[in-house]
Order: sequence, then C-alpha cells, then structure tokens
Amino acid sequence: MTIFNFGKKNQGIDGPGTPIATDAASPGPVPRSDLRPAANAPNAINFIRDQVLIRIEPAVAVKMTQEALTTLVYHLITEIANE
Repeated sequence: MTIFNFGKKNQGIDGPGTPIATDAASPGPVPRSDLRPAANAPNAINFIRDQVLIRIEPAVAVKMTQEALTTLVYHLITEIANE
C-alpha cells in the first residue's frame, strides 16, 4: 500500500508527491478492552441521572447560568459516582 505526501510541508528527500511505502502487515491501532462500557453501565447511568435530578432544586436551577448549572451537574456526578 502506498500513501502520497499530500499537503505535507516536509516533503522528504525524494520531493513532493513521492509515495511512501508502508508495511501492510503492521498492525493498526489496537482497541483497548478496558474502555468498553460495563454490562451494568445503563443502570449506573440511570441511577446517577436520577440522583442528580433529585439533588438539584428546580427553583435555583432556573436562575443559574448554563455554565454554572453545567459545573454544578459535573460536581454532583463526581460526588455521586464516588459514593
């Protein structure tokens, strides 16, 4: 397989448009298995969402800016997840 140096500033020794040989047998990025969601992830997400909604006072949330509310929600998520 060959890849052309399209749009590269450093064109190398052979000049622009020179194909670069790549090893077809070299493995690509390996997906990390530890990043897959756990089997109970939907239950955990639902639990955390419910707890956040319980802890936020609607009358206060209406008066907050979007940035302040987002910060509060992230803080509550961290707090609940660490319980």
